Amino acid sequence: MNKMKITLIFTAIATITVCLVVVGLMFNKTEEEKMNGLTEIYDIAPNGTIAYVMYDKGQQEIVIKKEENDISTVSIHEEKFINDIAFSPDGSTLAYSLSQKDVEAELLSTINVVEVATLEETNLFQKTGLITELAFDPKEGNQLFYIKADTFENYSPIARANPHDFDIFSYLISEEEHTQYTNLKKYSMDSLQVSSSDDAVYIQMPDDEASESAEEIFDTKSRIFKIPLDDPEAVSVVSVPNKEIDIYDFVILSDEEKIIYQSVSNPNSGGTFEYELFEYDPNTNEETQLTNIQEYTSRPVINDDFIYFIVDKQFAQKYSDYHLYRMDLDGENMTEVELSLDE
Repeated sequence: MNKMKITLIFTAIATITVCLVVVGLMFNKTEEEKMNGLTEIYDIAPNGTIAYVMYDKGQQEIVIKKEENDISTVSIHEEKFINDIAFSPDGSTLAYSLSQKDVEAELLSTINVVEVATLEETNLFQKTGLITELAFDPKEGNQLFYIKADTFENYSPIARANPHDFDIFSYLISEEEHTQYTNLKKYSMDSLQVSSSDDAVYIQMPDDEASESAEEIFDTKSRIFKIPLDDPEAVSVVSVPNKEIDIYDFVILSDEEKIIYQSVSNPNSGGTFEYELFEYDPNTNEETQLTNIQEYTSRPVINDDFIYFIVDKQFAQKYSDYHLYRMDLDGENMTEVELSLDE
């Protein structure tokens, strides 16, 4: 074979290789780049304005929907990740928590607020650690509560890394002053709720006071606790006593007489768990199942006379498909809330 033929063969091989690489880059997108649509993160202002976080080709953004044709978008830096959002009590501002996408490289949180009317943004503060949830005090719009994890690690070789060592804090906006209320270093904390009448907060966390190891903590059940801010050690369980099934996302009704929460409805089925919403009355110790969607129902929020919540229609599949629903407080008249989800 002469040199000319050899040169042509190698040139052809090189050309084909380059083409395959280019095609691969075009079609073999990362898992993150394939993400589109609604996430579980949303909030609703007293006047009905809805804010929600969605993905657009792998990039998060906050959408604020005041009316059917009054929709605004808050863009997020591509290296940042939104952990939570929360409206102020009057609905005029929206606070949101940002962290680095690579939290293991830098465990730092930034809290910003955006004016709903003008979309003007202000940085409130930065804190070392991962601020996963925000909640304004409904009695005092000047005070923003948050839960913060001090570590991001795996507590066992077979578990993936997650935030741990959680505690509850607040930030007095006018005074630029932080207050730490607990020193629990909890394995997990979720669904921060601030009492509308008492100087107290509600939180979902493991009932692990007697646990002595990470394995024992993992085996404990998650319950809902009330924590008086003037005596944080006086923690009390307010959810179903001795319930042998974990309780997850929850919301307290405005009169604090009932609790709406997420839990598994079919724990003994042997198949895929179905997560539904339940209502619990602490006065009567009665638990009632509100939804029977047989999917993954989460993130209840009370607004006016409705319970809003998220449904994942592709739970336990490769990609989630989140939708926002609402229903009456008694679980009747369930309807999907139409959002702007242009992909």
